[in-house]
Amino acid sequence: EGNIVFVCTQFAGLVTSYLNLDKYTASSFISPHFINATHLAVGVRKEGKIDVQLVHFHRNQWKRITPKLKGHSSHSVRYNPMTKEILRLKSSSGPYEKYIVQEDRRGTLRWGFNLTKSFRKPWQKMDHSTFHLPCDKAKYARANMCKDDWLHASKAFWDISNNRVLLLSRHTSTLWSVHITYSWVEWGCGPLGELEMLGATPSSPTLFQGANDVVPINETDFLLFDNNHLSQTFWTRYAGAARLTHLRVDLAAGACFVVKQHTIASTSVYKMGGAQVLPWGNYLAHLSTLNRTVE
Repeated sequence: EGNIVFVCTQFAGLVTSYLNLDKYTASSFISPHFINATHLAVGVRKEGKIDVQLVHFHRNQWKRITPKLKGHSSHSVRYNPMTKEILRLKSSSGPYEKYIVQEDRRGTLRWGFNLTKSFRKPWQKMDHSTFHLPCDKAKYARANMCKDDWLHASKAFWDISNNRVLLLSRHTSTLWSVHITYSWVEWGCGPLGELEMLGATPSSPTLFQGANDVVPINETDFLLFDNNHLSQTFWTRYAGAARLTHLRVDLAAGACFVVKQHTIASTSVYKMGGAQVLPWGNYLAHLSTLNRTVE
């Protein structure tokens, strides 16, 4: 919630670039990501509105490429430099995202997917007592946050090569693949998904808990930053160890399962964290609240 800086490093922690964000002190920055060797795309939110800007990293030059986009966004903004389009999570009103939208640089809607319409009824019908979710039916009745934030979509990864969006829900510990052209859910892994969770047990009923980030390893394998918490009590820090979870989806078997899990901290990082697959095959994890990055 404080000051945010972008730092580019080479091996041995040598800082090669540092962006001066003084003029953006009242802004929040969403999903900074490299689109080539010199430029970042980043969502800049100020006073409830957001635009997307390109940043020449080494020259500290900022260029706004969209108007102020309508609707609240706080978690996921991605830019496709080939089509010059943006994909983001948004809400028409209130702070909690309820849509995935794809827009051009003028803010014109190209595609949209309604999360509430797709997942609210299955969430209401599921057995909440089995999974100990942070927002269940009992808490829904007495916790205002659960009335709007029962899903908490924490990441929408634009998998351009496979024409899909990987949607991660922190509060239901579920990962979905949403096909863009046909606007349908290809599969879901988690309490709200239809795939069988191989390896889940009554004492550990989900394969990941309170995950914050997902990136594809290949077409069937995925890397999650798994906070391994939010499964016991509502907004109480759970003493699980943060981990990277390598998840595999086997559609032929109608199942999903954990290939590997790497413990990366002795405690939960509590609602935050990032994961990345490096070109040489290693995994990178950023533990936000611990101010530490681990390869």
